Parts: sequence; structure tokens; C-alpha cells
Amino acid sequence: MNVTLKSEVLTVSLNPERGNVITELILGGVNHIYLDQENLKSGQRPRCGCPVLFPYVGMPENGELVIHDKRYPAGIHGVVHSLPWQVKAQDERTAVFECSDTPETNQTFPFSFRLQSRLSADAGSLVYHTQITNQSKEVMPCDLGFHPFFRISDLRALTFEVDGETCSFTEEQFRRITGSGVLLRDCSVFCWQDGEFSYRLENLIGFRNLFLWSGKPDTFLVVEPWTGEQNAINRNIQMLNLPSGESVETEWKITVTQKL
Repeated sequence: MNVTLKSEVLTVSLNPERGNVITELILGGVNHIYLDQENLKSGQRPRCGCPVLFPYVGMPENGELVIHDKRYPAGIHGVVHSLPWQVKAQDERTAVFECSDTPETNQTFPFSFRLQSRLSADAGSLVYHTQITNQSKEVMPCDLGFHPFFRISDLRALTFEVDGETCSFTEEQFRRITGSGVLLRDCSVFCWQDGEFSYRLENLIGFRNLFLWSGKPDTFLVVEPWTGEQNAINRNIQMLNLPSGESVETEWKITVTQKL
């Protein structure tokens, strides 16, 4: 069952049972989130909406997570993107969701954790706040990311700004965006214009990088807030190193506006 939040102009819907994936971001009568209904109905990991990436982003080298010299089999984008989340609180504009480790996640990531996310609709913006808590008895290395699929008309028709500067991607960068993707390090704000709609994604708390990817350049653009980068735990460069019992806060924001 979906949870729906509403501001004066924005409607946001999520499916807690399906990894708390965002299914709607509606403004001006348009759903700005790309959905694949067949994927959503399957038991496969979400490949649309806005999956949650924890405790790592991307695919660890050789499909293994190395922790304290022990190797664990690891798939892409962590272990929580397909977990059911609980609804802890909700009003018209805001909802709080929570998920924790399971015996299955411990097979890949041998730590006890809790993620609590608060999503708020405010005018044309969605603010996504997440608290990560280490419930293990030892220090927990981790990163956090999000994988929002935004509908687009055509990747080459968009105009971009990176941290307030107009950006033109080279042919090589376009090929990378539609292939393995492009990492924008230390990026705070990424904006794009598509017809009558403008989009602004902001890294507010805890996030350093944005990752751009499009598997269908005439259908969607994925703009991913990341605290770190790929294969970080294996390389001992993860951004978050949480002592036992401690928490960390993160936050990002997406704003959609329409020319009237």
C-alpha cells in the first residue's frame, strides 16, 4: 500500500513494501519519476523510482565486500533497496519510515543497523532526511546513496548547471552517462531544464558526490546523491565510519518548478 504526501503543488507517493521506493513525484499534472511497472511487480531489485543504496553504492570489486579481511558475496547497490520498510509516523506533508538489518543482509554486510528516513513535501520540493544508526558492537563502515530515476524528453535536449555554472557535456561524457555513468565529485547542486520544467537537486547534509547515468537517454536520467563512491569499503575510503551505538544524519532535496 502506497503512502502519499502532499504540499500545495506537489504529490509524492512511496511504496514501503517495495524498498520504500518513490513511485510518484507529481507537479503540474506530470509524474516526474520514471516507473517500470513490470519491474515493480517482480521480485527483482527496483530499477525505477528511487531505490535506497546502503551500505555501499555500485558494485564492489569482484562482487565481494571485504571486511576485516573476510570476504562476503555482494550484489549491486547494497542490501536495503528491496527490504520492506515500516511506516513510523505520517501526516499530510511528512512521513517517517524505518528499516533494519535481517539475517539475509547479514550474509553480505555483517552489521546490525537501523535506517530511519523522514520525507517532507514543501511547496515544489521533496526533502529526504535519513538517519543511520550502528546497532553493532563494533565500528561500522558504510556509505549511503539514492538512485532517483527522473523522466526526461531527450538527454541531449536538456540544459545543465553544476554548482551554479552552466555545463555542456562533451561527446565522451554523453557516452559515459549512457554507459558506465559519470561521477561529479564534491558537487552540491545539479540543475537541469527540460521544456517547461526545471529541476534542482541539492546535496544538503552528508552527501559529497552526484552520479549521472541514463540507460534510456530518451526516457530517464538518474541523478544520484552519494556520500562516497564505488568500491569504497574495499578501498577503505568510505565516508562513514560509525562507532557502536552512534548515528549520522544525511539530507538531500529535489525541487521541481514549472514555467507558467
